[in-house]
This record gives sequence, structure tokens and C-alpha cells, in this order.
Amino acid sequence: MKQQRLHEAVYFLSERSRHMRMDTEFTDLQRYTSANGDVCMVSFDIKPLWGARNVMQAFEGVLKFSYNLEISISDLVGDLTIRENDEEDWDSSIAQHRLVTTVNQGVQVDTNNVTFTQYWEDGTGPLPDRAIGNEVGISVCNYVDDDPLYPYHESDRVRQDITFFAIIAKYPRDLPGAFSSVDATSAATTSVGSPSVSASESGSIVGNSTEDRDDMVVALRWTCLRLRKPPFPLDNATASHI
Repeated sequence: MKQQRLHEAVYFLSERSRHMRMDTEFTDLQRYTSANGDVCMVSFDIKPLWGARNVMQAFEGVLKFSYNLEISISDLVGDLTIRENDEEDWDSSIAQHRLVTTVNQGVQVDTNNVTFTQYWEDGTGPLPDRAIGNEVGISVCNYVDDDPLYPYHESDRVRQDITFFAIIAKYPRDLPGAFSSVDATSAATTSVGSPSVSASESGSIVGNSTEDRDDMVVALRWTCLRLRKPPFPLDNATASHI
């Protein structure tokens, strides 16, 4: 499951960022209410990390945030967050977080997700479209829909589903907004970031000439937050805060 999720993230973010510039910050944020009353937020970010010396330096920050979510959330928004499955300890690249966050007026939020991460430094990892070099770091977080061991308390807590993909990789500084050395139709057919394409094939499409160029570390991130409509009243201010 882990490798499948990582490859899906690379393919998705490659398609989402296709023809976009990597040397300019970009944010797309959408918020809407579904037909059944769930509040949803979807965001996509491109962020050049000019101060990062390499991919691993930047990816360490992603790892720290991903594997200490209860601390990260508390520090970020000031809401008390506890981890109910604190005794769980899987391998260093997989973690489950069953979190309860207390927000405005004592409202509690239920979150249950699994995070997968991996870092490659030898070129064997799945590179996103147009990336260069041998390094890539990927973090994927998926919500757990049903967990008999740690069930959701939907009668008195607000359930929040979180999905996010984050990739840290290198790109050439002079990368244009659209394909220049590769025909767009050909590139789309090949799907550089698809799970069926190997790292060596991706490198051949990007081109060996990029190895000598100045490069920059870039973070790509896609996030989807879904706040399930609770059976009890929830005011708009609290929903927005969550």
C-alpha cells in the first residue's frame, strides 16, 4: 500500500503542475459546502525553497511536521491536540495519528490518518515531471475511513478527513512554464510521473543536459480537508477555524 500511495502522489502532482512554473510561488485555494453539508477545502501550492541547500534539508521539515502532528497542530493554530494512539510505534516511514483537537467553545475534532514517507538519494525514486537530480522526498497522508480500534465519536465530535501529498525535489532554475525541449503531446502520452514509468525513464525524458544547470529545491503540495457535518449545531466561525 505504501509504495502505491507514493507513486499515486507523484503522478497526481506531476499532472497538477504540468506546464506551470517552478520558480514562482503559486497557491490555489478553494472552499465549498457539499450537498450533504460537509465543509471542504482544497489547496495546491508550489513553493520554491531558495534557502534549501538540498532536498534532504527541506524534507526534514516535512518529516518533523508529519510525524509530530499533535505538536505541529498545537503550535500552528494554538488548539490543544492530543494523540489517542500514542503507544503505536511502526517503522520510521509509516505512522498512524488518532488525534483529538479541542477548539472554540469546547468543540472537539476527531482526526484519524496514516502517513507514509520516503526519501531517495540515489535516483531510484519516482521523480515528478520535469524534476532533475537523484533526490526526491515524498510524504502522503490519507484519512482512515473505518477503524474498529479507534472509532470516530461522531455523536459528540466533529470528524475531519485529511488527505495531502507533498513532494520535495529539484528543478532547473531556467525551467520554462511549458515544455520546450519535449513536445507536450508526447510528454503527456508518456506520463513522466505515472506509476508505470521508472526513475531511469523519467530521467531520460527530462534530459541529461539539466545535470549541469543551476537547480533549485521546490515543494509541491496538495491538500484536501473535509469537515463532516455533525449531528449537533456548529456555527460558521468554529467551522472556519477548524
